[in-house]
Amino acid sequence: ACTTGNNQRKTKMNNTAYKNNAGKTNIKITLIARRVIQIASLILIPGLFAQTFAALGSMFTALFGGSFSWSVISPSFWILMITIPATVLLGRFFCGFFCSFGAMGDFLWFMSRKLRLPKLRLSSKLDSGFKYIKYGILVFCAAFLWTGLLSIPDTASPWNIFGMYTSIGNWPGLSYMISIGGALLILIMALSVFVERAFCRYLCPLGAVYALISRPRLFRIIKRRERCGSCIACTSRCSMGIPLYSVDKVKSGECINCMACVNVCPTSNAKADPKPAVAAAMSVAVISGLYFVDTVALPALNDTSYAQTQQQTTADTETAATT
Repeated sequence: ACTTGNNQRKTKMNNTAYKNNAGKTNIKITLIARRVIQIASLILIPGLFAQTFAALGSMFTALFGGSFSWSVISPSFWILMITIPATVLLGRFFCGFFCSFGAMGDFLWFMSRKLRLPKLRLSSKLDSGFKYIKYGILVFCAAFLWTGLLSIPDTASPWNIFGMYTSIGNWPGLSYMISIGGALLILIMALSVFVERAFCRYLCPLGAVYALISRPRLFRIIKRRERCGSCIACTSRCSMGIPLYSVDKVKSGECINCMACVNVCPTSNAKADPKPAVAAAMSVAVISGLYFVDTVALPALNDTSYAQTQQQTTADTETAATT
């Protein structure tokens, strides 16, 4: 009886170890896929995050400004139809996988760690307070920029400057760096060396939108506190500074699904549901859709809208000439 009991316990332990190893393998596949997707996004659609935020502004202006026109608003609609539903269902995969600006921050943080540069350690209370700044920036954009009360030049946006310099075959020279947007970009890059994903945490207005709408997501990281030790490795590795040691299930809108916490957990207590491999496959499908929209659908829609406008203008001219 004792031998049978011991064999059952060993079998159970072996099964648990097998599941943990399989889970770690899936996570590593996801992490590799994430890096590949980030690089692909940087090469293929470097300005997508700026286009998405601009699309959100266009929809806001059209809906609340009484100037709705499908021929004008359709490109913005299709961009948001790719990103918004995916964020509501799966969480902030856009921020963790597709955003080139976030990829830049990840690269700078990686290099700063390799060079062992000093890091700026903020208290949990201060970090949480700073995260509200991005909501203030979002409100400012909606209240002043999207309503037309205030107009700023394109070179005042660090996103636009970043997009100019990351577009292949379209090097604009150094003159654009001598602008408000260029100065802000340099400041953000410097801050990203000392605080991981600083812009994403504190300043990104698009991240503020995604943080709000991603709360009811189906994809969640589960981590039972009663099974945790005292290492708080998950919290230390969280790129968004979420206090993971205090939760059983990650519900925070700040989570960007980078899977660093799951990968670093020494006891495999932090788990992702659904399986990370499935999430990686879905991410590849989403980036394919984003690339199609950016390179095929939007130019076609713009060409159609332009042709319709030209036809209408010609018709109006002929009518005026006849009368």
